[in-house]
Amino acid sequence: MSEKLSPSFEKENIISQAHHVSSMDQLASLGEAGRLLSEIGTQVSSQIDQYNSGHPDEMLPKSPDEIMAQFADNRSFVILSAEKNARVLFHGTVYRNFTPGQQDAWGFQVVEFGSVITHPDFRSLGLGSYGCRSVVDHVKKENHNTICLSTVKQENTLRVMSRAGLSPVSYWKYPHLSFLTCTCDNCSERHGFSACPFRRTPKASTPPRLLQLMDKSTPLGKIPCTLMLSDLYLADLFENRCRELSRRFQLPQLEPGVISPGSMLMAQALFAKVEAYA
Repeated sequence: MSEKLSPSFEKENIISQAHHVSSMDQLASLGEAGRLLSEIGTQVSSQIDQYNSGHPDEMLPKSPDEIMAQFADNRSFVILSAEKNARVLFHGTVYRNFTPGQQDAWGFQVVEFGSVITHPDFRSLGLGSYGCRSVVDHVKKENHNTICLSTVKQENTLRVMSRAGLSPVSYWKYPHLSFLTCTCDNCSERHGFSACPFRRTPKASTPPRLLQLMDKSTPLGKIPCTLMLSDLYLADLFENRCRELSRRFQLPQLEPGVISPGSMLMAQALFAKVEAYA
């Protein structure tokens, strides 16, 4: 009689044999692309709903059709089990801020993590961090000057992203990148509010305070909305590029240290100008 495998070993075995897919061509190579795409949409939508039931306001709900459209648009990375009834073990998607023409004008691409979810039966196995790292690698293959950003509201999500190579930073140090991600129409300065009440404050965004977030003794739970970036060197270069283009277009320069409705309008004017010239 063979020895029964432990549940953790069985899960690790499933993970090791799983398929990594990020395009319709890769999905087609597994056979029945339409059925698998439908499974991805249905399962991921359900997993997000389940997660949101215990963590309200952290992720926007997504319909199966939205998930399917994102994958078909090459915006997603999926780890799919090789079982007959395939399970989505991990799903991550991104939003590209610039069109190809705008990307050429900037010399950079900036992508933001959207829905990131790990199958509930496969959490605490490192799959979330591995999947997020794979998302970063996937988009950097398209353009090595790609900055990945994420806004996180849970300590556990911050740890997952940090293990994937992202670092928590101050919104105020990167005002142009902050403009790109501060899109909440119910609270952000970009939509005319005086100050977002959910964002991590400047006092809580100093290097020592951000370093404390990486301490494993920090209790898990909800945290102020925190900006994380994949490449701080590229982020600094991008901010310098923004100021350089502001000078070229004779626009007011947006310096670090201020986030306000006025600063958001300054950033908006710059991005609109570059978009018009792209």
